[in-house]
Amino acid sequence: MADDKTGADTADEQQPDDGEQDDTGLTPEQLLQKERDRLEKKLRSEVAKARDEAKAEALAEAAAQREREDMAEVERLKAEKADLEAEVAALNEQLAQRDKAVTRAEYISANAGDLPAAYQALVRGETEEELAESLATAREQFEADFKQRTGSKPPNTGSAAKPAKQQEPEINPYQKEQWNLTQQGRLEAEDPQKAARLKAEAGLA
Repeated sequence: MADDKTGADTADEQQPDDGEQDDTGLTPEQLLQKERDRLEKKLRSEVAKARDEAKAEALAEAAAQREREDMAEVERLKAEKADLEAEVAALNEQLAQRDKAVTRAEYISANAGDLPAAYQALVRGETEEELAESLATAREQFEADFKQRTGSKPPNTGSAAKPAKQQEPEINPYQKEQWNLTQQGRLEAEDPQKAARLKAEAGLA
């Protein structure tokens, strides 16, 4: 029994590994062809592996490039947003300054019409209270200068002076808020020049 087991072990040791064939009995040409096949198979495997690695690297680079482009687009949009916000802020500031100028002009027209233009220019302020204080100072200066030149107080000035009467706002039948076809027809028939002016003021010219 022992001899049989030993013989079986010896036979197993002589068996070639899986995937390999015993070269015993092969001619030199067959051995050469076998080596060529092995090398070709190995080369194909390495080429396929290199292609897969190159493809993966190309995909990774494309993804990175896309990410860079997306980040650049985000930065561009941020810059555009900042520019637009700056423009809006500048426009709002211009509108605020224009509103202040209109308010000041209306206040001077209503309350300082009796003062010379040089003294009206002294009236400044952003609120009605500031304008009133500035007007009082400008009026005092005018009265002092007038008295120094003439020796008397100027007429129609001082605390007793009445502010200029405010005119009633002109009705514009071409404005959206005051739209009136009847008045438009009457104006165009009776006063075409005024009608044209009111149209221009309403933005219809």
